[in-house]
Amino acid sequence: MDATPSQVSLLFTSYFLVTAVAMLITGWVSSRIGGKRTLLAGLALVIVFAALAGTSTSVAELVGFRAGWGLGNALFVATALAVIVGAAGGGAESAIILYEAALGLGISAGPLVGALLGDWNWRAPFFGAASSWPSASC
Repeated sequence: MDATPSQVSLLFTSYFLVTAVAMLITGWVSSRIGGKRTLLAGLALVIVFAALAGTSTSVAELVGFRAGWGLGNALFVATALAVIVGAAGGGAESAIILYEAALGLGISAGPLVGALLGDWNWRAPFFGAASSWPSASC
């Protein structure tokens, strides 16, 4: 796509800015539609926008799709721990430990898998994230 360094930076900024702002309203959304529905809505948004990012034909499209992906990620991540702790039968402490371990694994393995897929084709990491989310959500 011949993206400039500024455009590449905008890919990350659009994702993280939307994620940060959306996390401010995630609790309100979750209280209105419920935790499980918020998780599913976030998951659906991530899958759709990650797949759309893989079909991008311009940097502007890719920036927009990354922003949509950030919205989905905010809905999912900000709600996941509360839902997991609420549903845990073994206590909040063990639920939090498992959540943090899974999150750490996804954050560390996601970029490695993305790099391997990116060596094959620049679109592959986006389709990989769409098909294996939440382990490769970042």
